[in-house]
Amino acid sequence: MASESRSTQAAARALNIDPKRIYKWQKEALTPVAAARGAELDPATAAELRQLRAANRRQA
Repeated sequence: MASESRSTQAAARALNIDPKRIYKWQKEALTPVAAARGAELDPATAAELRQLRAANRRQA
């Protein structure tokens, strides 16, 4: 939402959250560490992620 709106501040106001939280999410999304967080997911989500990645590799 922040990337689609005029500013992170505007997105934060629309969501009624602290803009610092959005900045943190943006930073995490751009770092390789975010991809490694799959280990922190619940088992069902982690299994779905593995399946989707495998399907992506097959399609590539």
